Amino acid sequence: MDQTQKPNSIGSINYQWAFSLINYFALQGVTQAVISPSSRSTPLALACEQHPDIHTWVQIDERSAGFFALGLAQQQQHHQPTMLICTSGSALANWFPAVVEANHSYTPLLLLSADRPAELQDCGANQTMDQSFLFGAHARDFIALEHVDEALLKSNYLKRIATQAYSKSLHQKPGPVHLNIPFREPLLPRRFTANDLNHFIRRLSQQTMDNATNIIQSSILTTSISQKSLELLKKTLKTGSGLIICGRLTRQELCDFSTLLPLLADKLNYPVLVDPLSNQRFTASRHSHFIYNYDHFLKQALKQSAVHTDKNKFTPKWIIRFGQFPVSKTLLQYLDSLECHTILVSSYGDRLDPIHKPIKIS
Repeated sequence: MDQTQKPNSIGSINYQWAFSLINYFALQGVTQAVISPSSRSTPLALACEQHPDIHTWVQIDERSAGFFALGLAQQQQHHQPTMLICTSGSALANWFPAVVEANHSYTPLLLLSADRPAELQDCGANQTMDQSFLFGAHARDFIALEHVDEALLKSNYLKRIATQAYSKSLHQKPGPVHLNIPFREPLLPRRFTANDLNHFIRRLSQQTMDNATNIIQSSILTTSISQKSLELLKKTLKTGSGLIICGRLTRQELCDFSTLLPLLADKLNYPVLVDPLSNQRFTASRHSHFIYNYDHFLKQALKQSAVHTDKNKFTPKWIIRFGQFPVSKTLLQYLDSLECHTILVSSYGDRLDPIHKPIKIS
């Protein structure tokens, strides 16, 4: 940006830049934003607050805000990412625990961190640090936005950025995407009336997101556990000689799964051990094959297996696992003691298996 521009012009472009970015996310289906308010992120916070399709939540503490946004994203019916907004400096470091959890739980988040401009980096400016790639491998992508620029504002630059970030947060392995957004002062125009805002929104609405939306919709893969996979299991395995273990699944994986899993259990006549964190604890609680409090009898099974030479009497021939690895230490010990074939049904291709036994299928 030409820094000879009038200060009020810089503030006006800052706000339009922020509103444009938020608007492109909203056009793709994003509806929730969690904000930890502070000075440098004011254009982003105000843009969310004044956007008609964005519901804002204010959480002053960034660590709490991170987990609040995580919960919102996990509850989204259409598996949309939640935006998380904070100021520059150490503020976004407090997101780290929630970002790690989002990574491992395949929860889509759009992390929008405001930043100081380049001329305030590496010179001791207050609330300034290197924010690039802060979350490392825990983020699906890091995008450093250019400094606010009037020419870029009139181009498709922000539309491309929003499309890339949104797609990366949902494509193949949903998760967090970090966008770092530098703003120069003054952060807002000295005077910005309702008429100015309405005129800007009308002008912006004339720009279409049709092409970008089509690209996103065609590139996002269906990651639900398919009926085809379960039918393959029915045909491959014998009845009455196996065990099904159901850990926590993402909302995408759950599509039709709550209906298909009981059918698979009935067909194979396998008991289903339902992990305390599994979504199935609330969807199939009355099914006869489902077992929830299994730690006690597994401890007994481990003891009996230790004193009997004929371990086949206490060993299933097949283990089928869905979702993340269960949290029960007793179950982990029991699985580690078995010498049988294990099948891990995974939508994302990750080997979620600390005992290194599954045959992975998709």
